[in-house]
Amino acid sequence: LEIVLAKRRGDTKPQHLAPQSLVDCATGSSASAPVPTRRTTHCQGCFGCEPAIAVDFLATANWSVPLESDYRYHGTVGACAIDTHESDNKKRWSVRPYAVPLMNETAMAAAVVEYGAIMTVIDLPASLYQYAGGVYDDAEHCNPNYPAHVVTIVGFGVETMSDVSSKKYW
Repeated sequence: LEIVLAKRRGDTKPQHLAPQSLVDCATGSSASAPVPTRRTTHCQGCFGCEPAIAVDFLATANWSVPLESDYRYHGTVGACAIDTHESDNKKRWSVRPYAVPLMNETAMAAAVVEYGAIMTVIDLPASLYQYAGGVYDDAEHCNPNYPAHVVTIVGFGVETMSDVSSKKYW
């Protein structure tokens, strides 16, 4: 959200939005989730949330995620400190969910170019815990049928190997 908002406004320094507000306030179910990360119908604070539920919450609750300076992160589930029904809620922007068709890399690339970033869910193989940088590639242990970790895609390209072969990456 920070990246998309910065691109839309032409900001070179993205605003730091408050994830704690979603931990405390996002509840409900999701009708737009293409692939669930867990079998839940609501956010569970620090114990996880299907990403589409949080996005649907932002789109339907008619409020903006506050700045982190206004709603500090404390890493535990707390009471929602935002009245989501207030009309003077410092509305800075609104969320309109955009679903990229599943397994459509052309549509993914177009969305990254248009919005600056897209959210996706990937498998979480043991090798990802050791990731330190560069292009991560463990196709042998990744299971596309078990998405468990949300990542933000901010770009894509082609890596050229020393043997002159190449590999696409996100």
